Amino acid sequence: MIKIAICGNEKKDREAIHELVQAHMDKTGEAYTLKLFGSGRTFLDSGFVPDIVFLDFLDSDESGIEVGIELKRLSRRVLIVYTSFTEGEALLALNRIHAFGILVKPIVKQKLFSMLDDAVLYLDKKQGGDSAGDLVTFFSEDGSILQLDITDIYYFEYRNRRIRIVTRNQTYTCRGKIGDIAEKMKEHGFAMSHQSFVVNLYQVAKIERTMLTMKNGDKVDLAQKRASAVRKQLMTTPIKQTMR
Repeated sequence: MIKIAICGNEKKDREAIHELVQAHMDKTGEAYTLKLFGSGRTFLDSGFVPDIVFLDFLDSDESGIEVGIELKRLSRRVLIVYTSFTEGEALLALNRIHAFGILVKPIVKQKLFSMLDDAVLYLDKKQGGDSAGDLVTFFSEDGSILQLDITDIYYFEYRNRRIRIVTRNQTYTCRGKIGDIAEKMKEHGFAMSHQSFVVNLYQVAKIERTMLTMKNGDKVDLAQKRASAVRKQLMTTPIKQTMR
């Protein structure tokens, strides 16, 4: 049974999303329960912890960011899909919260259906013991949503006012600040080795005085003032990622 919540202070927006989600879930044949909430505080006080939540970035009681932070404290597994009026709000949400995705208003039903299908597929894989790691979401340079497996990411590099994401099979470019990336990824075993780099500690093959060699062979700068902390993190970071 998939538990879904829709939370937002605009009644017409809640009902529009409700109608689309209900129609699509009925069509897929998945067993589900669906609840609506008029504010973030009402949602949190209800005690209902969903698998998927459509959460408005703006809220009458508190921001969607604050609601998302509190919800993540209750359940690290909840998939948060933010609804927002602007890409700027979407970028802020993705940088602060490990959100599953963003839907910019007015919501296009095919995009919502696709997002819902991706979320259900992800939940099925996790429940079925799939070997894929957790997904992390970013806002790409061209405005699309990137959902990447954490275990596939080698490092982030800030270059020419953009952030390169170097992964096992491809390199992506996203918008944001390298400091925000470092804070977001810290809980997943990443560290800031240099003012321009955030590295996956599980993907470090060799550490030298001013350089890290990643398992894909790339050389990444290691700042002298950060070297001691990075070495300590490498020795004490628990093995949580399932490397492939």
